[in-house]
Amino acid sequence: MRFWLLALLAASIALGGMSTAHAQSDVRITGLICPDDIEIVSIQNNGSVAQDLTGWQLRSDPEATESLDLTSLGTLDPDEGASIFSGPSAPPTDLANNWLRWTDAYVFRDFDPTDYARLVDAADATVDQENCPAEEPTITPTATATATATATSAPGDTPTATPTPTPSPTPSPTPSPTPSPTPSATPSPTPSPTPTGPPQTVLTALAAAGSAQISVADTARFAVGDYIAVGSGETLDINTIDGIGGGTPGIFALASELEFDHEAGETVLWIPEPTPTPSPTPTETPTPAATPEFGLAPSTASVPATATPIAAPPTGSGGDGGIGGLGLVLALLLAAALLAGTASLIAFSFRQQE
Repeated sequence: MRFWLLALLAASIALGGMSTAHAQSDVRITGLICPDDIEIVSIQNNGSVAQDLTGWQLRSDPEATESLDLTSLGTLDPDEGASIFSGPSAPPTDLANNWLRWTDAYVFRDFDPTDYARLVDAADATVDQENCPAEEPTITPTATATATATATSAPGDTPTATPTPTPSPTPSPTPSPTPSPTPSATPSPTPSPTPTGPPQTVLTALAAAGSAQISVADTARFAVGDYIAVGSGETLDINTIDGIGGGTPGIFALASELEFDHEAGETVLWIPEPTPTPSPTPTETPTPAATPEFGLAPSTASVPATATPIAAPPTGSGGDGGIGGLGLVLALLLAAALLAGTASLIAFSFRQQE
């Protein structure tokens, strides 16, 4: 009986140790996308316990100027994810959806494998790192591993029956009942929390260029009208979901045909609606009004002074008559000079108006 109890105790300790060994967080970078106007880093807790992100950082090269504190994301539950956006079309921070806006400038150097997204914990230890692709990259998503501990009961020894002694004439003592071992309770599995953060899935089959539909592993949390990024790098396709069929797996009908080929396993990630770039409004230049031209031409003609000959006074008309005739001549000459000056003044005025 003592051996049976020891066996049960050993089995309980083994199960307890197994549960402790698997109860740990596992936060990983599950995607790094760098299109022209938006950059996305996706992280997810693939472990079995929650992870507090206080003091954690996301870094890139150079780390002295490119690091982001992830404390505001709080705690990531198992299977919960978050997305960090950068670039001119990065959406604003929305902690209800686990979105962080890093900056509206570009952080990553496209197709430069020396650049990276590095996840660092509160102890300044690197947890995970994803380098930028050199060319035509294919992002292989990290599968969400659910650790299931199967409890294997340790085989118990069958109790050996004690032979009943042959009764003697003396009354036999009443045998004590053998206690039955109490079975240990099987722990109920903890339900996985509903994933949060931007929806993402993967292609389950080749999606050829020119196709208007794709096969995906899961359609949960996607909706008609959502914008999605298929693939990454130079073969990135930005499209809109026009219809959804099935569930797990399922099919997305696209609003437009794919521009590139995409292999099975490439990421399909929900993205915010791109912000259209406004076209500049042409400005009309007013036509200057024509300057009126004067049609008056200055006159250069001067009024000739015409002297009317005055008959000499008759001889013998007296001294007064001679003086009177000379005064009349002088008056006419003065009048002619005044007329000539007036004409010259009029011509000068026309020139000044021009």
